[in-house]
Amino acid sequence: MEQMCAGLLSRRAFAFENDAIMVDGGLPDIQVPDARQHAIHELPTDTLLYLLGSRYCEIEKLTEIAWATFGHGPTGWGRVQAICDWVHSHVKFAHESARCDRTAYDTFLDQRGVCRDFTHLAITFCRCMAFPPVMRQDISAIFKYP
Repeated sequence: MEQMCAGLLSRRAFAFENDAIMVDGGLPDIQVPDARQHAIHELPTDTLLYLLGSRYCEIEKLTEIAWATFGHGPTGWGRVQAICDWVHSHVKFAHESARCDRTAYDTFLDQRGVCRDFTHLAITFCRCMAFPPVMRQDISAIFKYP
């Protein structure tokens, strides 16, 4: 899916409205429990960008915490699953905590947030552990659905 962006300058107030249909096959994500973690030098160069921090993913504030929490456990798939499990069990969903400037570090400190905050924290921990994740619309790895 291609993302589009546009700008608009207006001298009057107006509202935007959107209507969309989401199509999903209903199948869970593919599970690959034996997936290994690649060394950084093995990663495709176009993925290295996703190891860097960003406005919402402050790796400089969470790297030591990530390594202390997840550095002695499994690697590969198991490590990513441990990160997702940790976020799921330590962060409480709280719609009142939603803010446009909320970061992964804020979520870590408060241990509460909305869907986006769960995802930003898990992505940040993954980046700290040298996994180059990209945020997706599918958050089933973080939330356990029946």
